[in-house]
Amino acid sequence: MFKNGLTKHFRILTVAPILASCTVVPDPYTQTELAQIARADRELIFNAQEELPAENFLTLEQAFAMALKYNLENRVALLEATLANDTFNLNQTDLLPELAANAGYTNRSNQLASFSNSILTGDESLESSSSQEREQFSGDVSFSWNLLDFGVSYLTAKQGADNYLIAQKAREKVMLTLLQEVRSAYWYAVAMEAMEEQLEDLYEEAENILEDLQVNRRETLQVLDQVRQSINTSKTRLAELINVENLNTIRLEVPENYSKLFRISDDPEVMQEMEMHALTNSADYITEVYNARIEQEETRKTMLQLFPGLEFSHGENYSSNRFLLNNTWGQASANITGDLMNLVNLETIRKVRNTSEQLILTRKLAMNMAVVAGVNITWQDYQNSLLQFDRATLLNEIDSQLFELTNIQEANAVGTSIATIQSKLRAFSSAMGEREAYAAAQTAYGAYLTSLGVNPIPGNFLRLPVDNLAMSIEENFLSEMQPFMALNAIE
Repeated sequence: MFKNGLTKHFRILTVAPILASCTVVPDPYTQTELAQIARADRELIFNAQEELPAENFLTLEQAFAMALKYNLENRVALLEATLANDTFNLNQTDLLPELAANAGYTNRSNQLASFSNSILTGDESLESSSSQEREQFSGDVSFSWNLLDFGVSYLTAKQGADNYLIAQKAREKVMLTLLQEVRSAYWYAVAMEAMEEQLEDLYEEAENILEDLQVNRRETLQVLDQVRQSINTSKTRLAELINVENLNTIRLEVPENYSKLFRISDDPEVMQEMEMHALTNSADYITEVYNARIEQEETRKTMLQLFPGLEFSHGENYSSNRFLLNNTWGQASANITGDLMNLVNLETIRKVRNTSEQLILTRKLAMNMAVVAGVNITWQDYQNSLLQFDRATLLNEIDSQLFELTNIQEANAVGTSIATIQSKLRAFSSAMGEREAYAAAQTAYGAYLTSLGVNPIPGNFLRLPVDNLAMSIEENFLSEMQPFMALNAIE
């Protein structure tokens, strides 16, 4: 028997170095494999995505809808909120008692036997005997419930519920920020597209007229090249936000008249309503409100864990051992446990928790002020952007009139051509400045809406087609902003 045991140990010692040598080595992808993965990912990005008819113009609301449904960052936020909800549901099971089942099989190579020696003489007093079979089957089902763990799990579940609500607000913030970015990118792309055809005509004319004037020609064309680059960049940014691979397949409508830019009321009572609306809808502030409640639950958990834990358990057991008088039996127990060192640290624990709660409270108050300040700042920025747009419109009218006067001036051919192209360039720059000012005003308006917490997104937006979702967003924007509008708009 000793020899057999030694042989087994020798085998283990021999195999162990071989197993240890089976190390994991880096296995990099080849360029071909990476290309295949990249192509598969590109197909996933645009898979099952609704396509708009090529003959239709893309409206702002449709761009909103496409971004909400197909923007990848928004999809990530949606999955994070879903994960938070699943985690919350999983934490709910911690409130249930523990129910465990075990089954086992044992087989000894020899009998589990024992003998006894006399305490007085040291001689063997009984024959060797055994009360265990060499081969046994066993099983048990046990039920246990810890009163302290239940209390801690209950508070943890409440924290999980608040974390789920925080995840929902974080997702909402991502979507509202996305709408703001789409609004800005859309109107800049529209502004650039409006000037694109005029830019190409002016570029060709400048090259022909200024061919002999190298300095003027270089400076003029450099300005036009910068405009052309801005046009391409604006379209690329919009395509990225709405998850369109090639924006050239989508036409942007260039309106002859600008859409309405609302002048928001500056009445003190209306401003107070706006501030309160922002506080009750701000994702950042509401997150801090929930964090404060989570911190309070954390304090309760910490104080609860100072108490002894009381655990009740009951189990039903079975064993195939024939030496047992009773092969099945029930067993119940009650235990109380506690860490006495917690009493020594009680005052320190209280102090830490109080400081932590004060930190969270101060952070919440700071966010309150930040949200109110944000509303007022974005409101003022929007007012300033409207003034800039008015001035850009006036400048465009003046330069347009100067260009018309230059065209009818009597001069020699070369002088007239140079003066005309310079005047046309100024008129072009002013027209572009007006459109950029309008896009900037739309951007400021979007930032104001975001700071206000205006949420036009319906709860079922993922199930709606793009056109229906676009219509719903447009209606919700108007209904939510109506109380804050003075209704005197510029066009």
